[in-house]
Amino acid sequence: MGLDPPANVGAVSDAVLVTHELVTNALRHGGGLASFSVAVEPGMVRVWVSDHSTALPAARPRTEPGEGGYGWLMVCALTHTCGVTVSSRGKTIVVGMPLR
Repeated sequence: MGLDPPANVGAVSDAVLVTHELVTNALRHGGGLASFSVAVEPGMVRVWVSDHSTALPAARPRTEPGEGGYGWLMVCALTHTCGVTVSSRGKTIVVGMPLR
């Protein structure tokens, strides 16, 4: 599918990074990936990632230098919209990112 005008390369890179982070966090911290979907809309991409945990995402406090702990902050910084819905079966995070 082609976009007219084409998507900005940096915006696409950000969307891939955010998607990777959300899926990785579902696998590492959310009890596994329950569902995943993407919708490309005019000028925007939306991503839904569901996992099996009811725990809300949060930035971990930084006590010492090291790997990890910045993912949720990055997701919030790179997305235009970001929401979390929790049910008895887990949670769904939906983000929207501009493509231009």
